[in-house]
Amino acid sequence: MRYLQGQQSQTGFYALDNNEASLYLTALVSIALQDFQHIYALSQTIQDANNFLLANIGSDGSVGELFESAIALLALAPVESDQAVLQPIINYISATQQTDGSWTNDAFVTALAIRALSTVQTATPPQPDKATLVGLVKDGLANQPIANAFVVVNTADGQSITVNSDNDGRFLVSNVAAGNATFSLSAGGYFPVTMSGTLIAGQVFNLNVNLVADPIVSAVDNRYCF
Repeated sequence: MRYLQGQQSQTGFYALDNNEASLYLTALVSIALQDFQHIYALSQTIQDANNFLLANIGSDGSVGELFESAIALLALAPVESDQAVLQPIINYISATQQTDGSWTNDAFVTALAIRALSTVQTATPPQPDKATLVGLVKDGLANQPIANAFVVVNTADGQSITVNSDNDGRFLVSNVAAGNATFSLSAGGYFPVTMSGTLIAGQVFNLNVNLVADPIVSAVDNRYCF
C-alpha cells in the first residue's frame, strides 16, 4: 500500500513508465485500494485518484477511451456519494453499445462496460448523512482473528443490522444511521459482548473487539471431538 501511495502524483494520477498520466492505471489503483481503505489510511489517496478521473470527464461523458471510461466508472461508483456526477459516463457507455450487443466489437471492452454498468446498479456508496462502521474480532487470548463472528448493530433509527466477520475477522457496515448505537458481538465458543457508541455522520467508527473463550463450551466441544 505504501508503495502505491508513493507512486501517486501530486495531482492524483498514476503514470506509466514514460511518466505520462494514465487514466486506466489511476482507476485500477483506486479500485485495488478501496478494499483496504478502512484498514489503512488510504481514503485521501483514493479520493485524489478519483478526483483526477472526474476532472477528465469530457463533454460527451467519456473519460478518455471507451475502456478507460468503463474502468473509471468501476472506480468511482462504489465511493462517489453524488451519483449524479457519474450520469454522463453512464450515458456515454450506454450510447456506445453496438446493435450486436458489443462495445467496439471487442470482448475486453464489452466485459468492462457490462461490469461497469452493473456496478452502478449494485454499488452502495457512502452517504454524507450516514456513518460507516468497521471492525476486527479477535480471540483475546490467542490474539487471532475470529471468522464468521456475528455482529449485530442496533441503530438510532430503530434498525437492526447483522453482519459476519470475514476470514480475517474483519467486518464492514456502510451507511448506518448516525447517533447512539449498540453493538453485540458473538461467536461459537466465546462469551458474547455488548457495547455502545456514537456514530457520527460522514465518519468511520472503528470497533475492535477481543472475545474471551467460554471454557465450558470449549470443554464440551473437546469432549465430543473424535
